[in-house]
Amino acid sequence: ENKAVKFFMLFSNQEDRKMEHKLPETCISECPSTENPILAHSSTPEQPQECKQKQALVVVDPWSTGNKLCELIINRGFELIIIWEEGNIRSPGLRAREVIIHTNDSEYGEEKTLNELERIQIEGRFSISGIIPGSETGVLLAEKLAYRFGTPTNPPKLALARRNKYLMGEAVRKSGERAVQQTIATEWNHVKTFLSSFNPDPFKIVVKPNLGAGSDDVFMCNSVEEVKTAFFKING
Repeated sequence: ENKAVKFFMLFSNQEDRKMEHKLPETCISECPSTENPILAHSSTPEQPQECKQKQALVVVDPWSTGNKLCELIINRGFELIIIWEEGNIRSPGLRAREVIIHTNDSEYGEEKTLNELERIQIEGRFSISGIIPGSETGVLLAEKLAYRFGTPTNPPKLALARRNKYLMGEAVRKSGERAVQQTIATEWNHVKTFLSSFNPDPFKIVVKPNLGAGSDDVFMCNSVEEVKTAFFKING
């Protein structure tokens, strides 16, 4: 993880609005049975039945609450495919139709993962209808794979802003919406310069990692001394 720290004034104590992954309500997985007695005794010639392919969803790095997402996918009747980024396997016991280990250090890692998804789709005779992240660490890879595989996703231009907290805030500002005053720093002198020019009243500064998740190492500071303590706790 990038240990750069960002600082901004907290404007309100509004609760976070949690987004839920929206899944289709129904999925037809099997062809109608030919043993139906009504069909067997029908006076009209039997017509071939068109079978709709079963749908599959891919989840990248489904740890923490991503475990529950996997359960939901299976309970809704979808096939589940899990992709773990190498070195980030945190829930190896999750039940899935297929598990892929994605290698980040390989020049062709992305190509190999895409080819593996294509093979699984063909051999399993189902259609992959979505590739989604199961945690913060899976955001960037899920979007890259979804874009290249052709499933619904966000525009790749702003992919980093959906993971990098500083870029996220700047994207909000650029859109014309109200955004917090913030900076990103790896040295304490940079922090002091920001605080001297900003100096909020009342003094409420949030210090957090730039690529954090799960509220780890997030500090609400009420003085310069508290900011300094938080900064060096994150940056070591």
